[in-house]
Amino acid sequence: MNLNVIAPYIRVAMRSNLKVPFTLRQRIIFDYELILLEQGSWDLTVDGCQYRCNPSDIILLRPNQQHEIHSVGDIPISQPHIHFDMWYDEYSEQVYVSYKNRDGFTPEELRMIRPDLFQGEALSTPLLHIPDLDYFKWLFFDILDIFASKKSLYPLAYRAKFIQLLQYILKENLPDMELDEASSDVSDIRFIKEYIDNNCANAISLESLALQFHYDKYYLSKKFRATYGIPVIQYYHHVRVNAAKELLLQTHSVTKTAFLLSFPSIYAFSRFFKTMTGLSPASYMKAHDEFRPNP
Repeated sequence: MNLNVIAPYIRVAMRSNLKVPFTLRQRIIFDYELILLEQGSWDLTVDGCQYRCNPSDIILLRPNQQHEIHSVGDIPISQPHIHFDMWYDEYSEQVYVSYKNRDGFTPEELRMIRPDLFQGEALSTPLLHIPDLDYFKWLFFDILDIFASKKSLYPLAYRAKFIQLLQYILKENLPDMELDEASSDVSDIRFIKEYIDNNCANAISLESLALQFHYDKYYLSKKFRATYGIPVIQYYHHVRVNAAKELLLQTHSVTKTAFLLSFPSIYAFSRFFKTMTGLSPASYMKAHDEFRPNP
């Protein structure tokens, strides 16, 4: 894990009170959600595993984790929470809080799923180990108040507090986290691949990846090829053309597919598609017409 990339962006930070009985149906969120269960209890199911959550429990829900919640007992729920990205990028402001399951996502929504910084780390439960609850609450509620106030330079103020909070969470929950340069590089390259997988509908260049992930572009290119056996932009084009094929077979028109994949024009998309497949988009649709659902 490369800690240098962490620069949190908060999407939502709010106090929340819920009447019981309360049910949150099975869903996947695009980002992270950090919850302090102040009052009430619930059963939380994450990726098929059930956890009983009680007052003073701290819960971290991660991107692309299937979960659902059912209240327990008759005490109303108080659950202040924060939705956040681990770093800000040009797409952060387009992402919203999801209440849908993965099978209800559109192709463009699937690409909103944020990279999971904890993937591959030994964070086996959504219930965090927080021995100093008072310290956690001090930082947590300061962040909520700063976010709500929207005073001058508030993004810098909440980011400074949130980095303190993340430092404490990581220290208590991942004390043996591997941070040497070699393993950090491998983790970052895996991250970059996941980022491309989830954002192939957007325009990506070697320069933009290097800027976002804080790497020299030549070093990034070398490490990606050494890890996956393919140049990073060639991999991006491969993922992008597969997404285009999927959209074309879902009865999307060539024009709409070009739009959904952020091509500047239908002509640019057609040139790209023919270069990658040897067929024009229209020829590809015709050749696979039997596999396309009826409109």
